Amino acid sequence: VQVDPETFAWFQAQGESAEQQMSIALKIYAEAHKAYAAPTAKPA
Repeated sequence: VQVDPETFAWFQAQGESAEQQMSIALKIYAEAHKAYAAPTAKPA
């Protein structure tokens, strides 16, 4: 995943592992948006 330098710097400035923080942020985002995802396949 490519992250722009400003965003990466912000995560680094938070004082913990930037990669771990970004992973957690993406997981929270994905979980929050699951309810809005359109179904990808119709049941058989």
